[in-house]
Amino acid sequence: MSSASGNQVIDRAAALLRAVAATETGGATTSELARATDLARPTAHRLLTALAQQGMVDRDRTSGMWSLGPELYLLGAGAAQRYDITAAASDIVE
Repeated sequence: MSSASGNQVIDRAAALLRAVAATETGGATTSELARATDLARPTAHRLLTALAQQGMVDRDRTSGMWSLGPELYLLGAGAAQRYDITAAASDIVE
């Protein structure tokens, strides 16, 4: 796999993660996510399945809706320690 195609896969996966994050709490279908990211439905499904294997997204077995997975919570918790926004947000919160 060339570097350019490897970058394209990462770009597409990141776009799908952002699209899933932008959906309502009930999740989104593969077709909705494909449209939101300008990907072919089979490509979106293949990437979402790979992301699900890594815990980055979950798919409801009944509805088929995709939502963010538990691994993203763990990654975000780790990043929150480095990017603590408490001080920056205090003015807005007050």
